[in-house]
Amino acid sequence: MADPNRRSVIITFEPKEQRPDKDKDKQEVLLDSMESRIQFLDAQALAAGAAPLPSAPPETVGYDVKQYEVPILTASLTDSEIDALRANGNVESLEDDEEMWPLKRFPPRLRGCRSKGSLPRRLRRFQQGFDK
Repeated sequence: MADPNRRSVIITFEPKEQRPDKDKDKQEVLLDSMESRIQFLDAQALAAGAAPLPSAPPETVGYDVKQYEVPILTASLTDSEIDALRANGNVESLEDDEEMWPLKRFPPRLRGCRSKGSLPRRLRRFQQGFDK
């Protein structure tokens, strides 16, 4: 069961060349601001099924999101840890990592497409049937 004194947050870091601590990795920056220790897992590997799901309590696991060009980590933090990160010049923003639910189901071959404009015409017509 999750610790009620913690909440899951998304931490977006400044690009490394713009951070005051250019020699520190984003994981080091986060761990320096934490009272407890966590293990980081690669979120993309988990999503692809290449890594096992952690059996550890959620507050001891953080996720390194390497999918985007922006340096992002997620972790379950206390209010004091969140306050420390908000004051850290290496951190660009913090936001609650809330549950998300899909509104529609798409066939597997349409998943991951950025927009309807990026789909081939044949698939756009197929998707229109799901949009109704």
